[in-house]
Amino acid sequence: MVRAIKARLAELESRRLTLEADLAARAEPALRLHPNLAVLYRQRIADLAQNVARQSR
Repeated sequence: MVRAIKARLAELESRRLTLEADLAARAEPALRLHPNLAVLYRQRIADLAQNVARQSR
């Protein structure tokens, strides 16, 4: 029984090392931005500026 546990532990350790190597080899995917992100950002900033101007009156 001890041999079986040691054998299984060795298998799992090997699998762990393989998975870690696979993860390390992967490149991070490029960040994809929405095509209209600049337009949306500009609109939200304009809305924010209007709200701040209204509250300061």
